[in-house]
Amino acid sequence: MGSFLQFPVLIARTGQEQAPQGEDTYYIIGKNGTFLHKRTGIVEALIPVPDIPQLASVETWAELDVPRIPLALFAQVWHFFREIYKKMHSEAVALLFYDESTRQWFVEIPEQRVQGAGVHYDDRAQKPGCVKAGTIHSHCDFQAGHSGGDQRDERHFDGLHITIGHVPDAHPTVSVCVAVNGFRFMKSVDDYLEGVRMGEYEVEVFASPKFHRRKVHNTQPNRGPKHYQKGVGYKTPGFVSAVVDLMFSPWVPISTEPPSTMESLPDPVPPPTRTVRMQKGVCVDFPEGTVLSDYGFPDEWISRVYRYIPPAPVHVQVVTPVTWSSPTNMAHARRGSSRGHWNDEDWMAETGFDLLKDLPPPLEAETDPPPDTDPNQPPPPKEKS
Repeated sequence: MGSFLQFPVLIARTGQEQAPQGEDTYYIIGKNGTFLHKRTGIVEALIPVPDIPQLASVETWAELDVPRIPLALFAQVWHFFREIYKKMHSEAVALLFYDESTRQWFVEIPEQRVQGAGVHYDDRAQKPGCVKAGTIHSHCDFQAGHSGGDQRDERHFDGLHITIGHVPDAHPTVSVCVAVNGFRFMKSVDDYLEGVRMGEYEVEVFASPKFHRRKVHNTQPNRGPKHYQKGVGYKTPGFVSAVVDLMFSPWVPISTEPPSTMESLPDPVPPPTRTVRMQKGVCVDFPEGTVLSDYGFPDEWISRVYRYIPPAPVHVQVVTPVTWSSPTNMAHARRGSSRGHWNDEDWMAETGFDLLKDLPPPLEAETDPPPDTDPNQPPPPKEKS
């Protein structure tokens, strides 16, 4: 490599490795990361470090040692997804199986419950003599990609994962990735699909022609009440002047010509023009004379797809415990107000509480007599003022 490590590197296999003799600084690579041992003067420590600067960077990658999926098999699955979309307007999923001895691809449709933007399927399906190598699922009539739910499913499913979007269109969108240990590596469509490539195709575009509003100046004078020949009308100010001038002004015949403002309207909008332009996207190279509907699929595939019907909502009545409240607050709460008067008879009829009988008598305050008075003698009469 033309370079050497300035400090030794130890691999922590047992956790009891001995330090290199005569080395105060060295690295230890363990299960929980990379660590640096330092001894400088009175300081000795083992600290974590993000990396070892003397080492080269390593790029991650992943590939599958498999042939490309045949066009007939891809078209068969695509046709199945299109029929599911027509019937249920939902997504669907297919499992990919690979036979290592014959190097052939197979497709199985598991039991699944589908909805507009999701699918739940039984991932326990197996095919004898084959390994489960990936999935293909649809994204209805929107862009192909790998959503958050797709990435969670791929976290524990190593293999090839393909998404087909815009299923009803003649040129769908396709996303291909290889997932290993939760890491995803995006691939080109022609890396693992036969007869599918990125290219250009013609699309029809209907555009309305641009037109400009013609501005025509009004050549006729304004016949308003304030615009007459000099000397016509009365010289009264403001609103009264306008009314008087209108009443006593000479009569002007109405012209039969259309108003000049009509000339400023645009011409009738012509129909849109049809043009053809090139657009980049996925191109599927079917053999000459064949279309997608020529690639049939077993009828039992449809029977394994069920429309997900959410359960009916359950209405639960929550009963809260009744807390104690005073008669006044209870009566006010019953009336929906915290202010105003309340009726004792109505409240006692509802609660069975008698204010006159059930309330305890008021307590009598005991006061000490004055020091110079006899408690057995009646009190002296009050003086009248």
